[in-house]
Amino acid sequence: ILIHPKPGFMTGEDSYSDGRNYFLTPTEKGRGELVIEDSVENILHRILPGEMFLSAPLETLKAQAVAARTDIFMQLGKRHVSEIWHICSEVHCQKVIWDGKIDSKFVQAVKETEGQVLLFNGTHVARAPYCSSSGGRTEDIRNVWFTAEKPYLTGVWDGDEPLQLDLSKEADLQKFLASDYGEDNLKMNKRHRWKVEFPQEKIDELLKSRKNIGKLKEIRSLQRGVSGRIYKAEFVGTLSSLVVYGELNIRRLLDNLYSSAFLAHKDGDIWIFEGMGWGHGVGMSQMGAISLGKKGRDFSFILKRYYPKTDIIKIY
Repeated sequence: ILIHPKPGFMTGEDSYSDGRNYFLTPTEKGRGELVIEDSVENILHRILPGEMFLSAPLETLKAQAVAARTDIFMQLGKRHVSEIWHICSEVHCQKVIWDGKIDSKFVQAVKETEGQVLLFNGTHVARAPYCSSSGGRTEDIRNVWFTAEKPYLTGVWDGDEPLQLDLSKEADLQKFLASDYGEDNLKMNKRHRWKVEFPQEKIDELLKSRKNIGKLKEIRSLQRGVSGRIYKAEFVGTLSSLVVYGELNIRRLLDNLYSSAFLAHKDGDIWIFEGMGWGHGVGMSQMGAISLGKKGRDFSFILKRYYPKTDIIKIY
């Protein structure tokens, strides 16, 4: 059903104020879903403030615009295939800010990259994920989503000079965590390096939501990726043990820990997690992109760092 709402109407927590086409469609649960028809470029105006800081340099925002546009086209026909829309407005796809006036800086970033996407081999729209902070080393896509390896989504050092460290080894990861390498350790980046503590009782309670292993005695990192992110972990308790696959599952189990690139040890009755980064670590680090923008690097340089072996192509 095509509807013409008055400016400023609200659904849930979102407010809408412009003159696009709106459609109301019923769902199986007897509720209505609001579907909005708009151009990719207009939607990008509202994705950028949902995904990136206004204070970021313009070249960083342009890199974000190209990555976001690429992700829209790459996901067509792969997500929400049973719905009547192409993408949702949440972080499952990309966060869209529907209400309020959009700052001209976001509009400029979209306009100056209009129609540009990342292609691999000149023919395939690349996959262009991004995360808040890599911590200084990005991750291979195969270690996060257990998908086929992609040459342009392999782990890269997020600094000007690569290091001779293997972060899949705990000794090297410990050395790396003691440094401030990568992303220029921006003051605004609160998760470049971090520490989180859990009392024994709290962590036992968290683990019990999956399996009662008794009192946690040891956390074993069975497999780590190139960024040090654990994607297979074993939690050993007094009664039994629990093996968890997937960095996101590990993070969720640990009260939505910032990333799975951590080392854990026990001090008395407190479990201490020391780690780096925020998010899955695949593709562009937004904090790293901000750092590069502040250093005067243009958007093509930024994208080449995080998505090597891709080309920026204008498709319309």
